[in-house]
Amino acid sequence: MPICWRTYSGGACRFPVRFVLLFLIVSGCLLGLTALPAGAAPQASNPNAIAAARVAADGGLNMRVSPQMGSTVLRVLPFLTELLVIGQVIERDGHKWIPVRLTAAQGGQSGWASQRWLVAFPLERSSAHDGRGLLNDPQRLRLIKGSGDAQYAAVRGVRYHIGNLETLAALNLGGYEQVSDHVLSSLREGSKILLHPGSLVRDQAGRVWLIGEDRLRHWVPSLATFSALGFAWEHVRQTPDWAVRRLRMGEPVVPPHGAVEQAIAWSQARVGYTQWSRFCEKFVERAYGTSSVYGTAWRARQALVVDSFPGGLANAPLGALLFFRPDPSNHYTGHVGLHLGNGHMISATYAGVKETDLGQ
Repeated sequence: MPICWRTYSGGACRFPVRFVLLFLIVSGCLLGLTALPAGAAPQASNPNAIAAARVAADGGLNMRVSPQMGSTVLRVLPFLTELLVIGQVIERDGHKWIPVRLTAAQGGQSGWASQRWLVAFPLERSSAHDGRGLLNDPQRLRLIKGSGDAQYAAVRGVRYHIGNLETLAALNLGGYEQVSDHVLSSLREGSKILLHPGSLVRDQAGRVWLIGEDRLRHWVPSLATFSALGFAWEHVRQTPDWAVRRLRMGEPVVPPHGAVEQAIAWSQARVGYTQWSRFCEKFVERAYGTSSVYGTAWRARQALVVDSFPGGLANAPLGALLFFRPDPSNHYTGHVGLHLGNGHMISATYAGVKETDLGQ
């Protein structure tokens, strides 16, 4: 009997997978604050900045005198310009506008900007500037930067380059700690972290997660799901567990209707074939449209199964992958097959592809 099964069961999660949205400033964090009169430019003397943001439009962002598309452009703010948010978001003519002020170093000018092209980031920064906090407690995850613009997540003596502003917002590491370039270079260089919507990441256990437009991580629980949605393994980025866990978990991804039926039909049409003998994992991968993702059935089981269901064959849905423990009969690599329903399985055995009644 199989020790566990895993399929795509779970709540629905349907969204475009390669559409990347810029992270919007959360208007909820501005609730309860006094809004400026519509059309009035914010006062530069207003000291009560309530958030910070950076320009996320590659071609720059217009800062206008009032919250409407036709109003006078005060200046064009280059990509990554740092701004202070000084009031509530208002909506006019189908656009959301937010009152902003440049930093004192940039002249302190105030105006209105489209919320769509602003990315929020922490307003408060760490008061440490010499790296002592990092050196005294290297185990704690923190956000750091040297003299350049690049920001890094640092933990356990390794620095991970944060690849874009969406990732910075998703990680939500708080204010950054300014460190010297010498301290920065003393840390080992880790992988680049990218957690923007639509990206696919793989944790250290081999599980694949889709970052949704809702900023949650959604588990891709089966080869059926992965292939049916048109994902490609070259787009999956290996990501450290600490970064994956920074995102809250959403519902598992569900494949389009018919993917399981196609996999079963393909498998049953190849009963008696011997080209997959001793390659049961490759057989089920081929059935679901992927290739050479996991070396053995047991490696696939470790990556795909988050929860085990001992003796749960009666509850295994059609098309589920049924995993068996490593033992001498399978050269300690485990075994896997596709559930056909009613306790029957199809798999690639040493004698070829065949259907098996697991109840006998």
